[in-house]
Amino acid sequence: MKTPTYTEALHLAQGRLQEPSSAVGLDIDGYLVHSAYARLPLVMALTFLVPLLYLIFWSNVIPFGLLITWCLCCWLCDATCWVMWRRYHQARQGPVRPDPAYWRRWFTLQSVTAGLAWSLGACLLLQNMKGESLPLFNGLLIAVGAFSTSLLSSIPRAVYAFLVALYLPPALMASMAGTNMILLVSLPLLSAAIIMAVIAYSTGRVTRELVTTQARLRTTLDTSLDAVISFDASHRITDWSPRAQALFGHTRDDVLGKLFHDTVFGSHADVAGGFKPGEMAVGQRMEAQARHRDGQTFAVEVAITVLTIDQAPNFTAFVADISARKAAEEEIRLQALLDPLTGLPNRRSLISQLQRASAGSLRHQQHGALLFIDMDNFKAVNDTLGHAAGDQLLQQMATRLKDTIRTADTAARLGGDEFVVMLETLDTDEAKAQALAELIAAKLLRRLNDDYPLNGQSVRCTPSIGLALFPRDGVDPDTLIRRADHAMYRAKAAGRNTVRTAQASD
Repeated sequence: MKTPTYTEALHLAQGRLQEPSSAVGLDIDGYLVHSAYARLPLVMALTFLVPLLYLIFWSNVIPFGLLITWCLCCWLCDATCWVMWRRYHQARQGPVRPDPAYWRRWFTLQSVTAGLAWSLGACLLLQNMKGESLPLFNGLLIAVGAFSTSLLSSIPRAVYAFLVALYLPPALMASMAGTNMILLVSLPLLSAAIIMAVIAYSTGRVTRELVTTQARLRTTLDTSLDAVISFDASHRITDWSPRAQALFGHTRDDVLGKLFHDTVFGSHADVAGGFKPGEMAVGQRMEAQARHRDGQTFAVEVAITVLTIDQAPNFTAFVADISARKAAEEEIRLQALLDPLTGLPNRRSLISQLQRASAGSLRHQQHGALLFIDMDNFKAVNDTLGHAAGDQLLQQMATRLKDTIRTADTAARLGGDEFVVMLETLDTDEAKAQALAELIAAKLLRRLNDDYPLNGQSVRCTPSIGLALFPRDGVDPDTLIRRADHAMYRAKAAGRNTVRTAQASD
């Protein structure tokens, strides 16, 4: 099955996802209590308005004095509810997190009080209800219980307490009025209370399980080594994990609503290495260059997943910082290609570059040269001054080689006191290329003849240089190195501290 890309998944979906819920951490009880208190303003509004409506429309049914008494009870309950709600929010703003058990008890007690207040109104109304009005009475009371059950569902104990306080007094009052009232009022109210209690229990369990799952998932994402970033169908960021804040330097409030690509990778395509979310297969990982808030770029690995709800996609990007891994890989690569003492390319690197250069010389008809350099009497330096001084001499020699040759040329160390300089694109004419190579070799000879400061004294160590021209003297690296090496030995045989060019006999 083909993995859909971001763009394909977006085209398959229509509409938008709602912004995901906020983090709840691991304090499940605290979240449920907070959810219950967050709904109190609606409860208070209803507790204020409904008695007012009763006062306006039922004054001809219930004696006005009793109705006023009931309304005052409801509004007094509303006032205590408001005080409790304010105290809870003040506690949340304090340095210590509110104790869920303490505030759950207060909420349950308030639910009992509210249930009794509503029950009082029901009892007053029941005294004046006639037989044909009893279904309306039951409907109103059941509606109050159902609506309250939905509002208090995050704390099931509060629901049970409210239902008992709401339905038990009018049910008992109706039962004392005779068998007919038991059938018409008591049984419907008690049945409704039982059904709502079961619903509250089931809803409470499901709510707790969902919140627990969400909290575990949020905790896992927040403690993940990857930065977790959610964004919607229009690429707008909807969530930003703590690891993302640490990785990119932006706070959650700074980035919500901003474009994912611009925030994470920068607005320029070259910063992201050509990465575009729409080109990335969902569920697969790819590497890109991300941008920190301070403008610095670093290597990341990105994977995007998609969750479709109601035909609308919600994308989540997992971004891992791989800059340390990349640095380690680069260090390993350099260690495999560079001489550890001098920092020059080693034999392996030289062979690779020489293959490329010789192939280019044939393709572009440009001559190049290989200079094989060996230090005269290097063994004497090691024997008299020690190997540490010999290493210093080799390091100084490597520095002189790099400083003397052209930028396009390459200096390498084959091993011991043997060095090679590769000269590229000298000239299309063989004679001119030969003359230029000899000129550079003579320049190197003079530079390497300068004294070397070692252990507080000046030491002179001359070089012998062999020169091979490519492609004239060969095109494969082994042949070129061998012929330049033979030319170097002829330079030593000629008295050292000189340059010799490869011959056909080499």
